[in-house]
Amino acid sequence: RHWKNCLFDYSMSELFYELWAARSSPDLLVVPYERLLSDLDGQIMRITRFFGFDDMTDEQRALVKSRCMRDFMLAHKDHFDDHWIPQQQHKLSRSPHKMHNIVKVRPKNVKAESISLATVGVLRREWEELASKIQGQATRQETYNYNNFVTELMDASPY
Repeated sequence: RHWKNCLFDYSMSELFYELWAARSSPDLLVVPYERLLSDLDGQIMRITRFFGFDDMTDEQRALVKSRCMRDFMLAHKDHFDDHWIPQQQHKLSRSPHKMHNIVKVRPKNVKAESISLATVGVLRREWEELASKIQGQATRQETYNYNNFVTELMDASPY
């Protein structure tokens, strides 16, 4: 298995399928990264509704938005890495694989590492497997792609 000894012991397609299966649960809110980039204000509203903060003031919303900006995150990098995952691994003894901290926020001029062609192939095959599982359950019957998947996840949410 390509993901052998991975932190969570499941693949991306398994994670996406779990999201799909729980898509109408009022206890789940899917916030796709791409939607944060394209509609931050709208996603902040969805998140605040999900947590029951319907009465936030414009000032509070502005504060939340300012804390979502790259400059704020770069100034507080230690709040935006995965340091808590290895802590939980140790505490719960969940995984034999020890994960190191991963920096999530980088300056715009610093590029993320590339993934290998083998990993791209695995991800493509897993996506095809996932798409074939959910195609029959989808309300949109065109060729299933990531954008359709995200749209249906968000459409199913009460938020």
